[in-house]
Amino acid sequence: MIALVWWEWRQKDPLINLKVFRFKNFAICCFLMMLVGGVLNANTVLQPQFMQHLLGWTATTPVSPSRRRVTLIIVMPLAGIATSKSPRVTLPPSLHPVHHYVPYRGGGHHLDMTFAQASWLRVVQMIPLPFCFISITTAA
Repeated sequence: MIALVWWEWRQKDPLINLKVFRFKNFAICCFLMMLVGGVLNANTVLQPQFMQHLLGWTATTPVSPSRRRVTLIIVMPLAGIATSKSPRVTLPPSLHPVHHYVPYRGGGHHLDMTFAQASWLRVVQMIPLPFCFISITTAA
């Protein structure tokens, strides 16, 4: 990775123009999108792995994705409306304590978590994500 950055920085016409990261707004938005991607990865990959390996659930007993989808269907238009008013207003609430609460609450159950508790934790975790994604994309 270091060699790639070094090589691309020295080229006259690089494949990956790393000099755009000089712009503070673009660099911050890329960093925030990386954080949103981490939350999405944790929600879609790591939580089901935890539930399969530590809770002993089978792969055919997934945590219901339909509740998350309904949550996104409801929250996404609200995030779009709020962002159309002002992306700077929606950005701070999008970095919401929910992102910290859900792993804390999920970790508090230890290995006695029920299916309903795990499902609702994932639903709650999806609420601030549209605000993050839309406002960061608009700001970039």
